[in-house]
Amino acid sequence: MLRGKAPTFITQRSAQHMHRLPEVFDALMTDHGKKLGVGTAMKMWGNTEAAIDKYFSSVGTVPLRIADPVLFRHPLSTWEGMATIEPARRDPTFTFYNTLPTTVDAAWIRSVIQAQYRVGATVALSATGWVGTINAAAALDQAMLIVRASRAVVEDSPMFVNLTMDKEWLINRELRNLLLREIVESNEQHWYLRFWWPESANSYGQLADPDILRGYRLLTETAALEDKKLFLANASLTGWLMGAFGAAGFSTGASAADQTFARARRMGRRPGQTPPKEIPRIFDRFLLHTMDAAVFDRLRALPGHRDFRTRFLDEIATDGHSKPVAGLHYLNAVGNLQAKMQPAGRAAFAHRAIDRGQGWVNALAQVDKPAGANSPTHLPVWQTVR
Repeated sequence: MLRGKAPTFITQRSAQHMHRLPEVFDALMTDHGKKLGVGTAMKMWGNTEAAIDKYFSSVGTVPLRIADPVLFRHPLSTWEGMATIEPARRDPTFTFYNTLPTTVDAAWIRSVIQAQYRVGATVALSATGWVGTINAAAALDQAMLIVRASRAVVEDSPMFVNLTMDKEWLINRELRNLLLREIVESNEQHWYLRFWWPESANSYGQLADPDILRGYRLLTETAALEDKKLFLANASLTGWLMGAFGAAGFSTGASAADQTFARARRMGRRPGQTPPKEIPRIFDRFLLHTMDAAVFDRLRALPGHRDFRTRFLDEIATDGHSKPVAGLHYLNAVGNLQAKMQPAGRAAFAHRAIDRGQGWVNALAQVDKPAGANSPTHLPVWQTVR
């Protein structure tokens, strides 16, 4: 994985599916062996040392284990959009959340790195958090000073440069060039980048902003040319798509909040108002889209639709489309997709998958076409961006 010889799929651990995630990893490693790099990540924010250690112990066969300090969520961090992130259910317990140095503090950085190793991480993330766009060059320089101090702690052990940034770093040419120059000139080989997306009308939808997608592509292609290994955190299928241009891997999760790093819509309710009934949703591997379970069942019965089965799909049909099992199916199906992103032929595979899904939708009679949030409106955008 670290050499980029196999595409890597990183599953974000979520509370609802933790006890059954080993089944997903077992399915992926059994089905694909060394053709797929398998990893998992767990947030340190809002979790205890014992809980993270217990989870990593339960997935000991997974080679890439990331304890993410998510320092962009640090209580003392301030950036536009911070307040829109859903708060953790419990206060942070790791001591490095008590302070946030404004300069390079070797002792604090060491505490962040050592805490990751202590809970069972196999690869360290640099002790970097949010990189702002105001005085962007200085902000990025400061982040890279922290990266170098983090490297001094881990020495020759594996480490990912861990940067969290606004989408403007992808779509603004000046900002993007600053980031590209840093990647090209740095001695660091592995980069774990997370970008803050705008709010989506559909929480389970895929990114369809052509400017952001083109920014991702330029970033990915440049990193690949320089033989840098780029891992896109919380990027959903955008991370998979960027594998066609050279990204080494990406992470996603079973819940919408873990799939992408995006501004969330706040759903206000009056006091005492009953929350709306949750609609079961299923990921359709053929259309590369998550949709209402009833729509999925209707579409898969139409001529020409292809079923890409996982060990969880039959279980979904018998348990009334439960959300936990649907999340496991999503992870298994997306992991299978990533396994196809082999260095030889990955671009052709991605193009075929996108064209096949969009072509099938285009050929449907109007009455059969999926509409609204169930329509894979990202596919035609992906066709033009590629």
